[in-house]
Amino acid sequence: MKKQIIYFANCLLFITMFSGCDNVEDFNQYDVGSFEFRIDSIYNVTQTSVTIRAKLSTPQIEKNITGLNVMYFKEEDRNKENRSKTQSFEQKEGTVVMTITDLEPNTVYYISPSIEIAHGTNPNASYIVGLGSPNSEVSFMTHGELPKTGIVNDIDGNIYHYITIGTQTWMVENLKTTNLQDGTPIPNVPDPVKWSLSDVNQGLQTSLSYCDFNNDTLLGKKYGHIYDLIAS
Repeated sequence: MKKQIIYFANCLLFITMFSGCDNVEDFNQYDVGSFEFRIDSIYNVTQTSVTIRAKLSTPQIEKNITGLNVMYFKEEDRNKENRSKTQSFEQKEGTVVMTITDLEPNTVYYISPSIEIAHGTNPNASYIVGLGSPNSEVSFMTHGELPKTGIVNDIDGNIYHYITIGTQTWMVENLKTTNLQDGTPIPNVPDPVKWSLSDVNQGLQTSLSYCDFNNDTLLGKKYGHIYDLIAS
């Protein structure tokens, strides 16, 4: 009788163990359906930030898609562990937008979209899966240091914008003044013969003069005057 009880208990334990296996999810056969997640556009690029818009295309939004992400990294960090960063979109369906704000200036970044999928009914079990598409990765370059700009005035009160690029400063508009900085007037000489002189002969002149294109004063006010050469 004792042997029969032990035998029955072993059989019951055997049945319980194998019936419990029916509740174990087969992750290898888990299917979330067909989908495509691609980056639509990259815009508002600054020295340290960028805005990314992406779109999830799927016959129906799968309930097991728990998040949409983008991974971004520099070329030198491509194959280095823990050097790439992942940021999640706030939404998990349709067209999504995010702004990344921790970038370095004047740097090329690569970004790749990915999808986070939950394993069955366990809300704590998830993994990130990529598209597996060779065209899913895109790149952009952050801006470098912005050029310095400003405004200056001449003695006539004309306003000029300028921009400094590297070690050189350039005026945006052409010069329009009719007086030197000390107040000396610059003569207006409309004679076309004078302006047809060679550079050599103009270089022999000891005084500055100006004219307007086609002697049109309206063009001079709009686009600036034409000045001749002064001997050094």
